[in-house]
Amino acid sequence: MLRGTASVRPRSGFTLVEVLLALGLTAVLMLAVSGAITLYARTLLAGRERTEQSQVVRAVLRLIELDLRSVTFAAPPEASEEEAGGQAADEGFADEEVLESQEMSIQVQQPSDGLQSSSTGIVGDATQLVLHLSRPLRAETAAAAGNAGAFGAVSASAAPVEPGSDLRSVAWFLAAQGAGGLAGAAADQALSSGLVEDVSGSGVLGLARLDGDRLVMQSADATGDLQALATRSRVLAPEVVSLGFRYFDGQEWFDVWNSVELGRLPLAVEVTVGLASGGNPASQQDAFSAAANTSTVSSENSQTWRLVVPLAQAERPLLETGL
Repeated sequence: MLRGTASVRPRSGFTLVEVLLALGLTAVLMLAVSGAITLYARTLLAGRERTEQSQVVRAVLRLIELDLRSVTFAAPPEASEEEAGGQAADEGFADEEVLESQEMSIQVQQPSDGLQSSSTGIVGDATQLVLHLSRPLRAETAAAAGNAGAFGAVSASAAPVEPGSDLRSVAWFLAAQGAGGLAGAAADQALSSGLVEDVSGSGVLGLARLDGDRLVMQSADATGDLQALATRSRVLAPEVVSLGFRYFDGQEWFDVWNSVELGRLPLAVEVTVGLASGGNPASQQDAFSAAANTSTVSSENSQTWRLVVPLAQAERPLLETGL
């Protein structure tokens, strides 16, 4: 009896070349997925950094703008015609260019120097600003401000706020280690309280604000009590690495202004704030592109925001028109 023999077909499989090709394509696909995830993470972190910077800058510039718009100024009384005539006869008329150069030679060595001013207004230079303003504070608002740290963070060592008077003295400056006067005292106070740290190693701890009752500030400054002034100072934004001010008189910009010497307020104040950037500033968008009077400039390691604040309470200069 003959048995039929079934033919056995060889089992098909992948060749070595096909296996190597599949492994190569899989590796390329995994690298592409990994790169996409890394790019997404970097984009997410960059967007979060831009958002945080925008919030910090918006809060800082808003607070500075509110302080500038609350400035009060009382012009000194004008001399009578007889006194003016007698003084002109005794001293003579000085050249106009000499007077302008003398007026613009005002220097403010420390922010606390402007606290002793007997008049109200603005005293400042290119890096620091002292304002005398009127802002009524309710008791609950003052208590909340006294217990708040940087941008609302509760802190036991935050600067106390006296609600007794609406006349206040405010100073804006950069707290820096090793600096003289109030800037150094405020930096030491912030470091000892543990609120901020010198992460960059440059000594600049960030943007600081001094706020207190005007009479209390004058008394502390007259006695040279820097510790009392530093206690009322707060480092609001450790991210800020540069601060600048300029003052517009109606014709040109100046780096120094003293309302006591000049007898008036500037028409506008330009505020420049620089923040350290961990990413690529050139690829970051302007956080305030919608604002007409606010702009940003990118540098290699920082971004700079600029805000121009017009002062409605300033006296407009008389423009000379030819016939």
